[in-house]
Amino acid sequence: MSDNRIHDPKAIATFREIWGPDFFPPFPRVAESSEAQLPVSRAQGEVMSNPVLDLKTRAIIIFSVMVALGYQAEAKLYIQGLRNLGYSVREIAEIIVQVGLYAGIPRAVDANMLLREVVEEDEQREGADGFFYKFPGEK
Repeated sequence: MSDNRIHDPKAIATFREIWGPDFFPPFPRVAESSEAQLPVSRAQGEVMSNPVLDLKTRAIIIFSVMVALGYQAEAKLYIQGLRNLGYSVREIAEIIVQVGLYAGIPRAVDANMLLREVVEEDEQREGADGFFYKFPGEK
């Protein structure tokens, strides 16, 4: 159900490797912005599909930047992606500690709260299939 006018097919294919085949970007875009977003989306598709870095390394880098910048919605999304790629909660917590050393303790605290949210949501959805996302703090 991807709209190729808004989302680059290469990016969507890579994102589905991270979050599973049911993934569709949860962040809404205004239809009128699709033409303006196209160059960004195409660049994202090229970068995300570049084979120089493996997908797990790429996901850790993106997650680390999102935590460092305080982008909670995107960081939470990448926590889910890292779990889907096989990282344990302990490994993700260690990534957060490493980022916190350089980006600051408040960013690490926020990211740990997001990690806890994802773990709790996963426990509530035990056995559920497909991509699932709630915005940080959403009930």
